[in-house]
Amino acid sequence: MKRYIWFIVPALGLAAVVLGYLLFNLNETLVYYRTPAEVRQEVAADANARLQINVAPGLPAVRADREALGRAVWNLLDNAVKYSPHAPQVRLTGRAAGSSIEIAVEDEGLGIAPDEQARIFQKFARGSAAASTGAKGTGLGLSMVRHIVEAHGGTVRVESRPGGGSTFTIALPTAT
Repeated sequence: MKRYIWFIVPALGLAAVVLGYLLFNLNETLVYYRTPAEVRQEVAADANARLQINVAPGLPAVRADREALGRAVWNLLDNAVKYSPHAPQVRLTGRAAGSSIEIAVEDEGLGIAPDEQARIFQKFARGSAAASTGAKGTGLGLSMVRHIVEAHGGTVRVESRPGGGSTFTIALPTAT
């Protein structure tokens, strides 16, 4: 039973988002509301990862559910560590981009083939390089990220090349 928990919990979370059962508590909030020390402790401790955080000062607020948005960013950070070589370097950046803010997670991991990049945001999809690592995953995380971000009026995209790492960018409209 215990071995199925890692699959059931993400599947239920995605179902709640997709079917509209998860109601978002939208408020004006800063995208980056945790301290760098908190994020480093949660993300980097287990994998000896080095996490570099560069969030531009004075970013405008977005209308978002902080917990849901945090879950989306957490998933990207977790994937960056999980699919990168030993002691990976991961970068988290936040910046203004016109009438949006962008949150990017960049890694030095396996990379994703161009023909797989659109597919990885679909339910149960994993890139071929990721599947070959033996890392546990359901193929639901990036689908959940996409659904959460789109429910906030935003977009998520990936730039990657095999063997060259990946950058996942969330773009959200500002509240003003």
